Amino acid sequence: MAGPWTVALSAAATSAWLPLDDKVNPFSVGFGVRVNNTGDITYTVQHCFGDPGSSGVDFFDHSFASARTTTIDGNYEFPVKGIRLVVTSVSGNVGARLNVLQAGKSG
Repeated sequence: MAGPWTVALSAAATSAWLPLDDKVNPFSVGFGVRVNNTGDITYTVQHCFGDPGSSGVDFFDHSFASARTTTIDGNYEFPVKGIRLVVTSVSGNVGARLNVLQAGKSG
């Protein structure tokens, strides 16, 4: 089991990758993005299938958590190696916090 993790951004930026254990069975990851304070923010949760520590890793937007502006929650039920938060625009005093929890048994 990996996590829980929390990352927060209050400016247009990309968080570090949060590594996940893709060998757990069953693979199950829950996440929530909380939008705090007042203003406007646009963010996306992304995942990768390769080593999140490598420089050439391909990333993909989560199908539900892409270009979002409000608090949401979601999940991954298929193995991914890592997820991250990408904030593309911010105006006002606002931020987004990504909380991640992975469940499952190693082996």
